[in-house]
Amino acid sequence: MELITALLTGFLSALSFGGIVADKSVESAIAARVNRVENIQVRIDNAPNLQILSGKADRVRMSARGLWLTKELRIDGFELETDPISIDPKLLQGDLSKLRLESLPRPLQAGVKISLTESDLNKALKSVEVLNRVQEIVSKGLAIFGGSAGIIYKVENPQVRFLAGNRLGFQMSLTDGANTKNRLDLDLETGVEISGGRKIKLTNTQGTVNRIPLPGFVLQSIVDSVNNQADLAVLESAGLTARILNVKMVDKKLELATFVRFQLPPRQQPR
Repeated sequence: MELITALLTGFLSALSFGGIVADKSVESAIAARVNRVENIQVRIDNAPNLQILSGKADRVRMSARGLWLTKELRIDGFELETDPISIDPKLLQGDLSKLRLESLPRPLQAGVKISLTESDLNKALKSVEVLNRVQEIVSKGLAIFGGSAGIIYKVENPQVRFLAGNRLGFQMSLTDGANTKNRLDLDLETGVEISGGRKIKLTNTQGTVNRIPLPGFVLQSIVDSVNNQADLAVLESAGLTARILNVKMVDKKLELATFVRFQLPPRQQPR
């Protein structure tokens, strides 16, 4: 969602420049709001200059390759296509670092496709922020495993694999900082499916620790720790609705298709 918000904010910012806005202006505004982008193309369809200046566009299409949301995370491919856009330019003054939903007289809707490569994701897994998150999830899942209660494991060398049949493989080592001899080599394989359009759930999960099969209740604890983090419904109170349409893994690449809708939350809408 941070990525989509940054890209749409770039478009809104371009509309506030006060001059004639062309596709290149929007591309520059978007590129300024991400860490780096290797290639980006924007096309504003059927929107005369005067219509753009009044905050309207029939459709905006954008595609990007090599989009770096942070210095650690590279998005291999990103495509966005909006429905007709209507924005109130008078409300686009001031701080444009965040998407201002009050500038939308009507909801803004877009279809989004994102692709991640196995290689790029594994590089991102080495970042401190991601490692800490993985460590928290895995430690919670293993807390109920005999002899692991109260131990905070340090995650080392996490790796992900995109497998056939829409399955994911995870490998990592965990060490106990208080006792370096207490080492766990964790290997998980799980299916991925969409639940209610709002969640990506792990299913049919199998795993071993030090080559010993993990008990079902330990696997379920790990799965629950992941699934409970991934409900997009938490965004709706802020006016952002997202639905996952499709997820698939092919040729060491994960492809995700979503629908997003931005609108002022009901409690803030004028009466």
